[in-house]
Amino acid sequence: MDDIKKKAVCYIKLGSQNNEIALKVQEEKLERFAKMEGIHVVRKLQDVSGSISASRPGFIEMKEMCLNGEVNCVLVAGVDRISRDMEEVFTFLDCMDSRGIDVMTPDMRRVEIPWRGRGIESEI
Repeated sequence: MDDIKKKAVCYIKLGSQNNEIALKVQEEKLERFAKMEGIHVVRKLQDVSGSISASRPGFIEMKEMCLNGEVNCVLVAGVDRISRDMEEVFTFLDCMDSRGIDVMTPDMRRVEIPWRGRGIESEI
């Protein structure tokens, strides 16, 4: 994927509705990272925490953009922005990885799946 220009969706998840500072911090962090890495941000989506990922509108739209081939990269401020449930995180990462979609954070760069290639496959 290094030869192909990355087209990304930024996914921002807030801990509470009234936290504009956290929103701005995540957004600025992702914008700086995308610029530094030469990643074209197609869309920015956000959700407020408190529900499972499958019921968050921004998460659902982000996942659909990935599965429809609109983007080849997901930018998140941290893996916990996908979900605090590690099983959900691993399932999402496995699904994206199996489709060639990079999930990246400013701190980790490309999020790697430790079990990839060991026969464990999942679907969202």
